[in-house]
Amino acid sequence: MNWHGMIIVANTADDSLSIIDPTKMKEVDRVFLPHGSGPYRMAYVKEIQRLFVVESYSDSICSLNLTTHLVDKLSFIGRNPSFIALEADSSKVYVSNVDSESISILNTGSLELIGQITVGLMPQGIDCHSVLPLFAVANTNSKDIWLIETNQYEVIEKIQINGYPCQVLFAKDAKSLYVGCCFGEQQQGKIITIDLSDFRIAFEIEAACVPLKMVQTSGGDFLLMTSAGTGRLDVVDLGSMSIRASIKTGSMANDVAIDLSERYAYVTNTLEDTVSVVDWFAGRKICDIKVGNEPNGIIRI
Repeated sequence: MNWHGMIIVANTADDSLSIIDPTKMKEVDRVFLPHGSGPYRMAYVKEIQRLFVVESYSDSICSLNLTTHLVDKLSFIGRNPSFIALEADSSKVYVSNVDSESISILNTGSLELIGQITVGLMPQGIDCHSVLPLFAVANTNSKDIWLIETNQYEVIEKIQINGYPCQVLFAKDAKSLYVGCCFGEQQQGKIITIDLSDFRIAFEIEAACVPLKMVQTSGGDFLLMTSAGTGRLDVVDLGSMSIRASIKTGSMANDVAIDLSERYAYVTNTLEDTVSVVDWFAGRKICDIKVGNEPNGIIRI
């Protein structure tokens, strides 16, 4: 199979990966992982044709060979691993471990565990800077963002947040950090922009609740954010710093990926076992694609 441009979905409850062909807007294949693994989030390294899959049930991460569809490497990491990020040169992969309050660092070539870093309470979203030796992690229960340099792994800044940060994303221009926050039981959230020159909060935008994932369009003009609390996809116009559209997808909208044309966004609906295809610029859902049980992570190859 030619994987280029395909959309891959991690179905946590049935230990499988759905392959969606965006030209057909349907699932065309399914790969099954070991029973009880619980695939949750993914990262792709094109140079070695490997898909790295965080397995939340077995507290591990595996490397899937896209040529053979077989797992060729496996490492056990912290408890309840959740989000994953790659260094800019793809040499190392970072995984946040929600229940052990740590970040695991692994070599992408060998998938050997290099080390563990203790962070704040309930670390979730994590992202690596595209230029600087730096990564950010959102510690939800300690209500802060940690910025950690990747040479000696020292914390260079801790930013307290008014709310519960769930996600972080470095901006395409490499000058800002976007933070998705929620407010407990309230059906409300916000997107915070942090200026990396002084680590101060530059902007705040009111948004939907429980932002589980954010992606930025390649031109840098728009930010797409899923809202698990309301089952929606928010489209943020970064020029005007406002919500352009809020599109209903399905129960517990979890993760989002954009196709190669950047016309359509694909959103996993965890409680409905579907992926919604959204014309995000037009502000409307096109269709739902049935996938495996409990889809969470999604990625475009």
